[in-house]
Order: sequence, then C-alpha cells, then structure tokens
Amino acid sequence: MQLKEIAAISGKPGLYRVLKTTRNGVVVEQIGGTAKFAATGSQKISVLQEISIYTNTAEGTVLLGEVFHRIYEKYGVELKNDKSPNALTDLMAEVLPEYDRSKVYVSDMKKLITWYELLAANTPKTLVRASVAEETANEVVEDKK
Repeated sequence: MQLKEIAAISGKPGLYRVLKTTRNGVVVEQIGGTAKFAATGSQKISVLQEISIYTNTAEGTVLLGEVFHRIYEKYGVELKNDKSPNALTDLMAEVLPEYDRSKVYVSDMKKLITWYELLAANTPKTLVRASVAEETANEVVEDKK
C-alpha cells in the first residue's frame, strides 16, 4: 500500500484505504479495521500523498510522506510519544526543524503522530521512502535471477 491509496475523511477518525471510485465518491476500508463504506463527494477526502506541512524554507512546504520517513528513520515503528503539547513540539522540532511554528498547530502535530502510529501498526512499508522501497524490490528481483 502507498500513501496515494490512503485517505483521511473529515469528521471520521482514523485513516482509510481507497478501494475504488464510484460515481458519487469512493469506496473505502478503514485501516486497522474491517469497515467498508462509500464516502461521498460531500465529505472532504484528503489523500495523504497530497498533504503537506508548512515550513520556513524556500519551497514553503514538505510532503507528509517525507515527514513520516524522517520519523521512521529516527524512531522506527516503535514511536513512544506522549501527546502533550511540549512533547509534540519537541518531536516536530527534532524531525522537521524548519517547520513553520506559526502555521503548524499542536492539533496538526497530534493528528500527524496519530496517523503515523496507525500506519506503523498496520502498514509499516508506507513509512519508507518510495525510492528505498523500489530499490529493495529491485534487489529481490535481481536475487531471484
């Protein structure tokens, strides 16, 4: 599974795997659960691959996948973090020191860590950079030859 297949739906907790598109929206399955339902166009559906975090760099943002990868490199799948405001801002400053402190709120950080923990528990391969995952897949193919 890749981040382009995973979505957050406003008003609903957790993350969802997009199974297929329909005329009025998408059919999704809850990650870490078995619930499937149709999410309609009236619900805000955000694909994780398209979400960014504001930074103070020239680019202005960093993709969420890059932030997940930085957390994964530093902590692996066993992220033990309390969700107090101080702990969240310390973690964010550690993995993304250039984040824009005026635009990224503690609630955003809490959601980011909640999503990270959910992905780490259910689909840890999504936390690895795509280029690293492709290299690993290519190595497996070459080993079989």
